Amino acid sequence: MGTQYSSYGTGFTISGHRLMTNQHVIANATDIRLRKHGDSHRWRACVEVEGNDVDLAVLRLHDSVDPEEAAAFWNGVQPCTWNPILPSLQSSVNVVGYPTGGTTICVTEGVISRIDATVYVWLFVRSFVRSLVRSFVRSFVRSFVR
Repeated sequence: MGTQYSSYGTGFTISGHRLMTNQHVIANATDIRLRKHGDSHRWRACVEVEGNDVDLAVLRLHDSVDPEEAAAFWNGVQPCTWNPILPSLQSSVNVVGYPTGGTTICVTEGVISRIDATVYVWLFVRSFVRSLVRSFVRSFVRSFVR
């Protein structure tokens, strides 16, 4: 068995009571906990889908989280909205996170210097297959638990 370690990262909320983060943040994780900025409570989470090739992961609260606790997590949280139009080169941007660790949020200003609009077909196929397998496993396990 390998050495255990902790890692931290940032994410943002998206539709469907889900969160998006970088895949490297949750890589090889056995226990994922979410914490809202300014709140010391931690909620258990699980990976819904991840894409190594684009370094993204979508998380959701774990099924074991009490519905009242889940409501407390989502209280006051609004999902980010997506702009369907790519930004133009030299557009101003703000990046929020914890680069190279730290205990406070860092906001960095910059400009769009390059745009790579690539369609990751394999990501969608793999994500769909993983979702189907996870749904099947959950249903299968639940049928025995009852």
